[in-house]
Amino acid sequence: MPKQSAKSPAVPPCASFPSNPSNSTPSSAGIASTAGGKTRLGRITKQGDKYLRTLLIHGTRAVLAALRDKQDRTSCWLRELIARRGYKRAAVALAAKNARIVWAMLTRGENYRPQPANQAVAA
Repeated sequence: MPKQSAKSPAVPPCASFPSNPSNSTPSSAGIASTAGGKTRLGRITKQGDKYLRTLLIHGTRAVLAALRDKQDRTSCWLRELIARRGYKRAAVALAAKNARIVWAMLTRGENYRPQPANQAVAA
């Protein structure tokens, strides 16, 4: 196996990823656990690709550290999630979300498209 680095991690080819990323992509990185066909977020397992899991979690923690008062859609969602579930579960949830986004970008051959901040919702 070739040596891994942040510039060229050993990411398997897109064909080896499952066709439905909702459950399998985070669990293949060891961010979620699956049992009985159900996926449970909230804990990090030792299964899956250790290096990919490390990159996802470190990236997530960097995002959470720089959260402050940003008003984009992801930052607002993260602040609400931290208030509801706590810092570490929010970190795992964002890492799983990022894994799904990366899967979609790789399979579709697209670049990342950030989502704009939530507009004022009319009641």
